[in-house]
Amino acid sequence: MLRAAVVACWAVMEGLVPAGCASRRTAQELTGAQYRLRDIEIVGNTALSDQEIEQYLELKETRWLPLPDRRYLIEGMMPVDADRIEALHAAHGYHDAKVTDVRVVPKNDEVADVVFVVEEGEPTLVTDLGFDWPQGPPRGPPDRRARVSHVESYCGLEVGEPFDAEELHASEDAMREALRDRGHAFATVEGRARIDRVGRQASVSFALVPGPFVRIGKIELDGLQTVPEHPVRVELERYPGKPFSPRRLQQIQDSVDALGVFASVTVTHAEEPRDGVLDLVVHVQESKPQSISLGVVLGVDPNRWEQYGEARYEHRNLGHTLTELRLRARAGYAELPAIYQPREHGPIGRFEPRVRKKGLLEDHLVWTLEPGVELGLQEGYQFYALANRVGVSRFFTRYVEVGLSHNVRFVDFFAISPTLDGNRSLLGLDFRDPYRLSFVQVELNLRFTDRLVDPNDGVALSVTYDLAGGIFGGQFDYHKIVPEVRAYWTPIARRLQLAVRGQVGFIVPFGDEPGAPFDLKLYLGGASTVRGWGQRRLSPYMTDCASDGSCSRVPVGGNTSVLGNVEIRTRLWRELWGVAFLDMGDVQAEVGTFHPRQWSYSAGPGLRYASRIGTFRLDVGGRLNNPVAYQHQPRWAVHFGLGGMF
Repeated sequence: MLRAAVVACWAVMEGLVPAGCASRRTAQELTGAQYRLRDIEIVGNTALSDQEIEQYLELKETRWLPLPDRRYLIEGMMPVDADRIEALHAAHGYHDAKVTDVRVVPKNDEVADVVFVVEEGEPTLVTDLGFDWPQGPPRGPPDRRARVSHVESYCGLEVGEPFDAEELHASEDAMREALRDRGHAFATVEGRARIDRVGRQASVSFALVPGPFVRIGKIELDGLQTVPEHPVRVELERYPGKPFSPRRLQQIQDSVDALGVFASVTVTHAEEPRDGVLDLVVHVQESKPQSISLGVVLGVDPNRWEQYGEARYEHRNLGHTLTELRLRARAGYAELPAIYQPREHGPIGRFEPRVRKKGLLEDHLVWTLEPGVELGLQEGYQFYALANRVGVSRFFTRYVEVGLSHNVRFVDFFAISPTLDGNRSLLGLDFRDPYRLSFVQVELNLRFTDRLVDPNDGVALSVTYDLAGGIFGGQFDYHKIVPEVRAYWTPIARRLQLAVRGQVGFIVPFGDEPGAPFDLKLYLGGASTVRGWGQRRLSPYMTDCASDGSCSRVPVGGNTSVLGNVEIRTRLWRELWGVAFLDMGDVQAEVGTFHPRQWSYSAGPGLRYASRIGTFRLDVGGRLNNPVAYQHQPRWAVHFGLGGMF
């Protein structure tokens, strides 16, 4: 028994069981440190930033955000870090750099800083830079991007600049990838440097061997079980015969993965070319075709609260034909303007089935059938809506997508505000109860981005055009066009991103029944447009007064809108992102009318968390100006909900 107790106690001390005989010791006790390390300061460095140096050090500063991470001063690591600072400077061409002093600066009995004093000395400069092509220049079809001068331009070292070992290796990689991207799959680049430390001179040379020019050959599929082969082959048919490049391998992987039925997709190539072609193998692992998800969502907006449950069912390979079936149901309750002040409130619900099938009539056509029913609540009214959409889309090259759909909608209003109901003459044909709408929608998308979904870099352009009424029937005749541009730039991969969006909208009535239903007109404000405003509050409005004398303003939409968004996104911790944003927008009742002096601006911070069921968002927007027409509106707004921005 005594032996068993001793063994159990030892297991606890080694961390093998969570409870036991020894109390848990802190990191400070385990290291024997006297101080918590607050700050590391590098004095005398001009060639490298403090951040560049600190990432290589054993000693780390205490961090409090996003989570507390206390770090302690272990004095035995100070000489080790001094050597690392000298070695890091040497790698960047400062071979005479020395750490002349290391000081501990106590701030109180528990906290201290560490100061490293550096004398960098004079740098070793690149005096000679040469490029050798022992097997000759690249052989292949004429291509300016495969010219010797173009490939050599990827070298980041320059004569007269400090020699940098990291840049030497980065230049090797860049020139090799430039060759591989132009069809030379087996290209090699080797850099060498002769260093004269006394004379502080570096002679650098690169040996570039392009190897054979190869094209993509046969593409085999490995891992298919229940997914039919033909639709996957359709995604691959344009690649055989094209010059090899890693970029094309990524495109193949993205195209197959976009089918939505695979848990993983990887592309490999043969070790050697065969008669100038390189065969590929696409390895896939099928995911489970069916999924069910349940969730509860709280949406918070300055003039609207909503709580609802949502259920989703998806079958992505119905009948082993790659037909996608999605059922989405939502039911809950909404309060305007808030749950604790419900001036207007009522149930909300939506049921949206969707069937999606690719390959009918033509291999690249994607057909969609989307009926739906909705029970909704907006300021001034509640409504029932029945809708149906039949659409088809097609990609022309990787960059251009065109879509065409026919849409019908029937809406019946109830619990209508007396202001709206009594001002039908002011709203004109825009207010009909109930109403029928029939329109054709044409969409054009140009995606010059690195990825079709969640892009990191590039530009995306889109135009949506609706033609309602006329020969298509319904009770409204209008044109609606909404062009949009989005741009993304990620200078620090997976850490920092700049995203920009610009959009304008026009509704142009025509025909015998000119107008657009006021609930589908142009509105701004809310979590996805101008975040200093409540949902749909940036809009022309009517005043709604209750019997007790209290009044509110009911937005009725406009015919012209302008919108701009700028976001700086930075990763804080794992899937938690911080955002700083600037929004601009305006809506006018007239057609084709802009008043830049009336445009509204807002800015603020936000948080994003990418979960398995979607992206949770929290934004706080403050209005930066106060146009006369909107002086009655609150100056700031908080938005919490589910879904991405753009």
